[in-house]
Amino acid sequence: MANALIKPNSGGTVAAALKEGNVQFIEQLAAALPSHITPDRMVRVLLTAFNKVPELADCSKGSVWQSILDCCALGLEPDALGRAYLIPYKNECTLQIGYKGLIDLAMRSGKVKSIHADKVADMDTFEYELGNDAKLKHMPYLKGDRGKFYCYYAYVHGIDGSFSCDIMTMDEILAIKSRSQSGKYNKGPWATDFDEMAKKTVVKRLSKMLPLSPEFVDAIQHDNKVNALKDIRDASIDAAPKFSIAETEAEIVQETNEDHDQELDDVPLGAEEYSDPEDAIE
Repeated sequence: MANALIKPNSGGTVAAALKEGNVQFIEQLAAALPSHITPDRMVRVLLTAFNKVPELADCSKGSVWQSILDCCALGLEPDALGRAYLIPYKNECTLQIGYKGLIDLAMRSGKVKSIHADKVADMDTFEYELGNDAKLKHMPYLKGDRGKFYCYYAYVHGIDGSFSCDIMTMDEILAIKSRSQSGKYNKGPWATDFDEMAKKTVVKRLSKMLPLSPEFVDAIQHDNKVNALKDIRDASIDAAPKFSIAETEAEIVQETNEDHDQELDDVPLGAEEYSDPEDAIE
């Protein structure tokens, strides 16, 4: 990427800093990352993301930088596995958490033995029962066309022997899709990875029954915040809204019992914030 072709204060300046190994930029990146992801690895993942989605270079530098820091804070990589996505939208970059990203965060809590989501078709055998003794049985039809898919479900087994499950109809899934930025315009992961996004949606609703890790709380807060935005964020990183952490796990459980696509109230970010090394990457 030739510097002469890079727009000032654009995502292209971030990509250029990554390629050049800008020291100040890498130091800021390293400070935001958890121990299980090295700066070198994250740089490679981010460069791949820029190559696959060239529109990111035209997004504002502030929005790209904040999305990268948000991703680092959650310990997720915007990779081909669908853990997280960097989404360009009208010259702004937003971070969207993927289904596999939520699964990773749930498993990090140390209280979840297994968690899974899937879809059900007309020809499948499917039994579902709520209550104190919740039950779920799904046997996919394997002898031909499974028919039309009509719902998604998710379940979690806790290491303490607990079991929780939830189900969403296809109409409920499509209603959530229509209210999201990428889904409304049929772009981004809702267009390219509908199945993964549908699974993530039902896992989010199930989350009110999960033993939440701090990272999982952060991810739900961030995802709800992004999906609730109706106006494009200011290009300035200082003015851009940050995702926030719920004050307590009880608070997030209470709010996720309500309409799961409702915007959560802002509370101060509990982790250290990182400034844009502007002089180094312009």
